[in-house]
Amino acid sequence: MRTRFCHIQVAALILALAAAVVRPAVAQQLQSTVPNSGVEAVRQALAPLGMQRRANVPEVFKGIYLSFWSASLSSRVDNVIQLAQDGLINAVVIDVKGAMGRVAFDSKVPQAVEYRSRERIISDLGALVRKLRAGGLHVVARIVTFNDPMLARARPDLAVHSRALLDEKGPQLSAETFWQDERGLLWVDPGSREAWDYNIAIAKDALSRGVDEVNFDYIRFPSGGSLSDMHLPVTAEDEPRRDVIVRFFKYLREQLSDARLSADLFGLVTVARDDLGIGQVIEDALPYFDALCPMVYPSHYAEGFYGFENPAEHPYEVVNYSMRLAKERLRAHAATAPQRAELIPWLQDFSIGAEYDADMVRAQIRAVSDALGEDYRGFLLWSPKNEYSTAALR
Repeated sequence: MRTRFCHIQVAALILALAAAVVRPAVAQQLQSTVPNSGVEAVRQALAPLGMQRRANVPEVFKGIYLSFWSASLSSRVDNVIQLAQDGLINAVVIDVKGAMGRVAFDSKVPQAVEYRSRERIISDLGALVRKLRAGGLHVVARIVTFNDPMLARARPDLAVHSRALLDEKGPQLSAETFWQDERGLLWVDPGSREAWDYNIAIAKDALSRGVDEVNFDYIRFPSGGSLSDMHLPVTAEDEPRRDVIVRFFKYLREQLSDARLSADLFGLVTVARDDLGIGQVIEDALPYFDALCPMVYPSHYAEGFYGFENPAEHPYEVVNYSMRLAKERLRAHAATAPQRAELIPWLQDFSIGAEYDADMVRAQIRAVSDALGEDYRGFLLWSPKNEYSTAALR
């Protein structure tokens, strides 16, 4: 670093600036006494705050998903590290808060203790992260956000309720009036600031354990079940759901300003021009995340999509078309507004609608690369069983 200061002065300046990150008054005083060129040089050396985490970001992602159960087993973790050492993967996404609302590590978040959502499935998250990073992996903590049965039960005032049951049992919001999605799971109102703060607190806790990135999933309104029966206790009846989700995105970035953040989105956001009734529009997420991860699983596209009777049987065509449209939309949006996020989609490594072998997985990877060209930043593979077609990665 070029500067007029001697080494001792530079060291002192770095310490002062580090302190100034949390003490703005110190920063102002320092800037008034030190030449601007010297301050700026050290700021660049220190910035961003999450410098060490950012240094661990792959240029092209080759990632897989691990449930917190798999992440709690040393044999599974060792297998993942071996895949990394073999050069097949360089990133792993681990649940720290799952679809049932369980927080899977010894979180210090007071609400997790109060709501009894904390379950120490991963015995030592910090040690696990250090082991994975030492094995050459970028470690991502996944948080399932608004699909949260445990928060709903602990805080019925934040939960989605059934209009019919409220009419039948009275206006009191209780466990007897909960609305359930098509899987029988409970949700909280995505407009709830308290739900936002709870999930952000868990994200901050995970970041303090050394994870490189936080991935937010289920950042939307429910998509299945009797949607007309939903009563939202916080979101106003006439408020556009898209506006609610955008406010959440903005708040997320404000509260986690220096963290690397990624967002899981419906695969259809790549092609749909509306918010799909769930509040997600791909352009809306661009300024607030470092990566957008549309779940372009061919099996999840409806009959007739792109002219295919069974889209699951056409992985290359479905994924390539989706990602080409996404790229075009984001480029068009970037011409008039700031763009932050890159596209790193989730791909299918499970058999629904068709038998997915290594060739089917490889076809999706090729489809993403062909569609994005110079903007290609990799992919993430999803397998509910955490069993992956490693031949497709070679």
